[in-house]
Amino acid sequence: MNKQPILTGFPSTFFATAKRRYQAGIRAAKQEAIAKSISGYSQIFEDVLPSRLLAKHDPTLRQRSFGHIPTFWAWLGQIMEANASCSKALSLIQTWYQASGLQAPKGDTSGFCQARKRLKIDFIKTLSSQVSSQLEQRTQDCDLWNGLKLKAIDGSSVQLMDSEANQQVYPQPPTQKPGCGYPVMGFVGVVNLSHGGWEGFETCQWQKHGARVAPKLLKYVADGDLLMGDRAFCSYEIISLAQQRGGHVLMRLHQARQRKNGLEKGSESESY
Repeated sequence: MNKQPILTGFPSTFFATAKRRYQAGIRAAKQEAIAKSISGYSQIFEDVLPSRLLAKHDPTLRQRSFGHIPTFWAWLGQIMEANASCSKALSLIQTWYQASGLQAPKGDTSGFCQARKRLKIDFIKTLSSQVSSQLEQRTQDCDLWNGLKLKAIDGSSVQLMDSEANQQVYPQPPTQKPGCGYPVMGFVGVVNLSHGGWEGFETCQWQKHGARVAPKLLKYVADGDLLMGDRAFCSYEIISLAQQRGGHVLMRLHQARQRKNGLEKGSESESY
């Protein structure tokens, strides 16, 4: 019965009841659980990485608590939450299992860490290609500069786990004493500034000059692209190869050529 003294002509369904408040609380708790689990990320990125695509390329042979799909979303959660810990990633998976009415995996973070190592590189490359394709499709004219796609090339380095295999391929800098440093891997990459996504990258020795690796990345330069880089990449080879692919180049003149030619800073001769 409608016991409201005011607006008695309205049906009782218009007013909150204990049952409806209880149901609302359940929905709120469910939404909070989803937000704190890998389901939240899978829903956010459903239009970019649909679940059917992940299932199609999932190489997991049998159902596991730490299969490729939950491990991938948990790893992404670590990245999205400012390099969160493995304990946080494990809690994301456990919360997702509990919200789905399944038995959550128990134990420490070792299971998740081992699962990350088992991720197939082809699985990661497929998802990366899908993301790049989606970014490219969403690029608009306002994202271009005078009709050109801006692409930046640059290099950097990262520390790796101190293992014998890593030390052999990417040895630590000689300034560090043996056993007191970490292997360092260099890499050179191309970023599409029109949408902010990576086009590709190449790994190398940390001390290897960027211009030696850059020619391998010019396959990501096409007609209507403007490749930008610092003076470390300013070489006739890179400029010629980029132009052969229909691209344009904007780089500072290398300091050695500037001394040899006597060109002043800011002159038009510095642009190609």
